[in-house]
Amino acid sequence: MALALIGVILIVISLCVYGKLIRGIAKDGGKVVTANFGTPDLIAGGLLGAWFVSAIIRGAQAPPKAVKEEDIVSGVLVFLMVVTAICSFMYFRGIDVIAQFGIRRVGFPKFAGMAILLLLAAYPLIGGVGALTQTLLREDARPQELVKYFLDASARSNYTAIISTMVMAVCFAPIVEEFIFRGYFHGVLKRYTGIIGATLINAGLFAAIHLNESSLPSLFLLAVCFTIAYEFTGSLLVNICMHSLFNLTNLLLLLYAAHHILL
Repeated sequence: MALALIGVILIVISLCVYGKLIRGIAKDGGKVVTANFGTPDLIAGGLLGAWFVSAIIRGAQAPPKAVKEEDIVSGVLVFLMVVTAICSFMYFRGIDVIAQFGIRRVGFPKFAGMAILLLLAAYPLIGGVGALTQTLLREDARPQELVKYFLDASARSNYTAIISTMVMAVCFAPIVEEFIFRGYFHGVLKRYTGIIGATLINAGLFAAIHLNESSLPSLFLLAVCFTIAYEFTGSLLVNICMHSLFNLTNLLLLLYAAHHILL
């Protein structure tokens, strides 16, 4: 009973924090600049969105399969190619990637401190939605295939797989996913659909592309929190740091669960 009360209090605090951020964003329109994006970006963003939807449909129709090391490598290469293509496209369009994504807007350690505080504020909401989803799905709840892969590697003390997964999830994935979903895709969508439409669309695709119904609601909410952080700070570095810390925390908890020791 006491834990439930604490959980409710933390969720209320989270709602107050993010509610205040949303009110500030609604007042000034957010700090994500969209003036540099035009029709070519709308076309490119549409193609990118179509690719996301196609990948989601193919993944949903395919039978579940265990993740292998080559799957992780191929996924890394695909996303690297997407990021490279977007960077090249923006360069030839005359858009300064560093300025567009506010890389220099917030200096270190300020962006790291903001990322920690905003992530801490988001955790009760994400955890509450995740717990509710698990309760509703019950025996139908299934972890992501990558989580299964990591747990299996941990149980077998396969340190090569453990380290490579952590490097991918903590260092690589936050950069490329925030660059694609919040940096480019959200910016283009905001220009043509408004901030609310852009937030909902990019969060929906981000959650769905992970191909796991158990984590879909919590990933959607996580993506919304990332977008709010981006609009509030104007710096993609804050999102990247939040994303990296989120993945790191989850992996450390999985290692703890697998070995019953605090690493």
